[in-house]
Amino acid sequence: MISRDIDVQYLKLKKEIGETIFTAKDFTDKRRRFENINFQIRSGEIVALAGLNGPAKRVWPRVFIG
Repeated sequence: MISRDIDVQYLKLKKEIGETIFTAKDFTDKRRRFENINFQIRSGEIVALAGLNGPAKRVWPRVFIG
């Protein structure tokens, strides 16, 4: 459809994952909507949170913001 061959659609960038910039350990919401969550975010990583649609989708940003 585009009248040319597509050999490379995306450039593969070699990016190193760096040091830890955020750590959550035994993370629990005051209302106990989630309990004992542990994770690390390192420099250079792409992070996404996914879940069901509903009121809980607004909980994560509020918890992180404070």
